[in-house]
Amino acid sequence: MKKFILVILIILASVATASYYYRSERISENKRLIKEATQTKELRSANIEINYFPLMFKTKVLGKNQQRVSFEHSQGLNVYLGQLHAHSTFSFEGKGTPEQNYDKARKSKDLDFFALTEHEYVWLDNGKYEKLKQISAEFQSENFLPIHGFEYSNLIAGHYVVLNTNTFKSSWGDLSPDDLYSWLKKPEQKDALVIFAHPGFHFYRKPFEFSHFKFDKDIVDKIIGIETHHWDPITFLGPGYGGKLLFIDEAVQSGWWLAPISSNDSHDYRNVPGKSRIGVVAEELSQKAIFSALKKRMTFASSFPIQLFASALVGDQQYPMGSQIPTSETLKIICDFVIPEEEKVGLERIEVLINGKVKAIKKLRTISNADLTAVPQSTASGTRPESGRIVIDINKPNIPSSPGYIYFRIFGYKAGKLIPSPIYVAPFYLK
Repeated sequence: MKKFILVILIILASVATASYYYRSERISENKRLIKEATQTKELRSANIEINYFPLMFKTKVLGKNQQRVSFEHSQGLNVYLGQLHAHSTFSFEGKGTPEQNYDKARKSKDLDFFALTEHEYVWLDNGKYEKLKQISAEFQSENFLPIHGFEYSNLIAGHYVVLNTNTFKSSWGDLSPDDLYSWLKKPEQKDALVIFAHPGFHFYRKPFEFSHFKFDKDIVDKIIGIETHHWDPITFLGPGYGGKLLFIDEAVQSGWWLAPISSNDSHDYRNVPGKSRIGVVAEELSQKAIFSALKKRMTFASSFPIQLFASALVGDQQYPMGSQIPTSETLKIICDFVIPEEEKVGLERIEVLINGKVKAIKKLRTISNADLTAVPQSTASGTRPESGRIVIDINKPNIPSSPGYIYFRIFGYKAGKLIPSPIYVAPFYLK
C-alpha cells in the first residue's frame, strides 16, 4: 500500500512539475508571438492590391432588440453571431448548470446562438445527454438558438467538437482518429458537424494530436471547421505541428475543406459571453439554416464582436466566403464590416495568404497609435462603430491553380484578430 501511494505521489509531482514548466514556456511563447505580430512590416505584391474604404451601412432590426447591418451585396443573407464550444456542470469541471449557461447566453446582447458541448469522458451518459437536449429546447426563442453537442475528448487523438447528433460517442479505449471516423461514417451520424478543437493546446499529445489531420474523404462533408481562435493565442499566431504553417493551413493542405471557428471554450457560466465570436451567414436564425451555413463553410472567426460579410467575385458571379470557385485570371474579394465603438479595436493591418503563405500585407495604422479612426454612424443604441470595406484584387500568377485556397487575416489594435473562411479553388480536395 505504501509503495502504491508513493507511486501516485511521484506521478502527481511529475505532472505538477511538467505543468509548471509548460505553462512558463507557453506564457513566454505567447508573449513572443504577440510581439512579432505587432511588429509585422508592410509587404507589397505586384499582383495583389489591398484597399480599405471607410463606409457607412444601413441597419435593420431582426426580432426584439436584434440590431443588424444590411450589407448591400449579402444576397438577402444575415450575419448571426454565436459560440459553439462551452461547458456546464455536465462536464464535471464546468461551473454553472446548463440552465445558467443558456440563460446567460440568451441575455447577451449579441449572441444569437450558443452551444454547450460537454466532455464525454466519465461524466456524460445517455441520461445527461438526453437531459441536455431537453434543456436546450426549453431555451429556444425567436431571437435565440440554443445548441447541444459534445466534445469528443480523446487523451491521445485530440478533442473534437461534435454537433447535430442524437447520440454521443465515448472516447474511452480509442487510440486514433480512426475510431471517431468510423463512428461518423454510420448512417445515424449522416448530419453530424465536427470541428477540430484547440489544436496544439495540450502539449502532452502534440506528437499524436488528430494524427496531424489524418484525411478521410468519406467524412469530408462532416468535418467542417477548425478552431483558429481560443483564449490561448497559439491557435491563431503559433506555428502548427510541422513548425512552418498555421494549424488551419496544415489541416487544409491535408485535404480538409474547413471553416475557421472561434472558441471561448468557457468552463464557467460567469465568463459567458466572453469576446470571441463565430459569425455565420444564413437566411434565418434556425437550427436548419445555421447548420446548413456551417456545412457550406459560410463563417468567419473573430476575437471580438463584429458584423462582417465577405465574398469573392469571379467575373459577374459572386461567391460567399467558404465557397469553391472556378479558376480565373482575376479575382476580387470584397469584405464589409462594422465594429461596435465600445470594442475599441480598430484595424491595424490586413494580410493575404495563398496556399498558407503570406503574399501581401497592408498596414492601416501603427500599433502604437491609440487614436482610432471611427466613422460617425448613428445606430439604435447610439453607438458609432468603425465600419468600412476591404477590397482585395488578385491577378495571375497569384491565383492558385486547382487545388488551392486564398484567405485573409485582419489584425486589430489591441490584438484583435479575425479570419473569414477561405475561398477554395475547385475542385479543391488535395488528397
